[in-house]
Amino acid sequence: MGYDSLELKQVLDGLSELFDAVLHGEKVNENSKKSDELEEELKRRLDDLRELITNVVGLIDEYIEGSADPECRGFAESVGRFVSAAAQQEEGRLKQKFNDEKRLIEAMTNSEAEMARIGIESFLMHNPLKINEEHVLLSMVEDSYLVKGKYKCAGGIEYEYILDSKASSILSRPLTPASLGLKIRLPIRIGKSWMKQSTAPQMVKIDKYMLKEADATHKSLFYVLTNPEDTDEVRVVYTKNERASLVAVGFKDLSGLVDVSGDPALSKHLNAEVFKDLSEMILNTLLQLTNHKLKLTKLTVDDANVLEKHMYYEFLLRVLNLLPVKTETIYSLALQAGLKYEAKNLLEKIHGFGEKTPNLLQLFNIYASRSEAN
Repeated sequence: MGYDSLELKQVLDGLSELFDAVLHGEKVNENSKKSDELEEELKRRLDDLRELITNVVGLIDEYIEGSADPECRGFAESVGRFVSAAAQQEEGRLKQKFNDEKRLIEAMTNSEAEMARIGIESFLMHNPLKINEEHVLLSMVEDSYLVKGKYKCAGGIEYEYILDSKASSILSRPLTPASLGLKIRLPIRIGKSWMKQSTAPQMVKIDKYMLKEADATHKSLFYVLTNPEDTDEVRVVYTKNERASLVAVGFKDLSGLVDVSGDPALSKHLNAEVFKDLSEMILNTLLQLTNHKLKLTKLTVDDANVLEKHMYYEFLLRVLNLLPVKTETIYSLALQAGLKYEAKNLLEKIHGFGEKTPNLLQLFNIYASRSEAN
């Protein structure tokens, strides 16, 4: 399969971002190892100090027990107290020294971890991997909206972004049908009309019901509207394809859940079209927010949390198996396409991985020296 230079450049630019991120991640793992080694070193030093003090105090105790001279015994006891105090002081000094070093390492680790997260965030921002399933999730938090994009890709990769709800003017305050210019009355139960002595639907105005939560995909939407004055809710499921759209509406109050759309006596009084209009507005608004990603909050490979467990290199290897261009051909194709700068940059990034470099060179089918890309 042939690839044009633009597609190759996009792949190489994306890899450059990812490699930078993973190199920061490698430093996170190096610092974590240093921190563990520091803990072991402190334990060893304290054990040695305590063993020394135990031996010295033991000798002093033996001398005191074997001495008949009160003055010598008193002097030995003073020496013992001095040794114990000095040991306590030295233990405190060691702990302070190692704690200071550990705090410095932790600060460096946190900084590198954030750089790694930002780098991966930038890499994933433009959806470089094939997305099999995409959801936009909305929830109300104290009269404002938290919106997240959740993505499932091939290869067991899943990730989540916080989306910028402020990018949509209609989400700047609690969304209601009235705020979108819609007036909706919903039939919730059938009762008898006192005037006509016949059955009639009980209608509820939901113009001021607020959007509480939502789950949107490109072809479906589930959302809940809630009455700000009580616990009543309207639940809506909206689906569509190229030819038609369907809407199902339910109502929930203290008396229970009513399937309005599924009850023929109620559904004939339901204005389905106005619910379709409302649903389409909400769906389009949420899908547009996928272009306004703010922050990567979660990344998993086979359910393992990459960011928490610092599995940056494992994530890189998984991505390499999912690229639109075969990994073993990228370097040679870049040279053939005249992308010498990008090829050289890739090679330099690979050589920054230390002991992992040979494995990466093999994956990219690179066996020549750096001069090939010059």
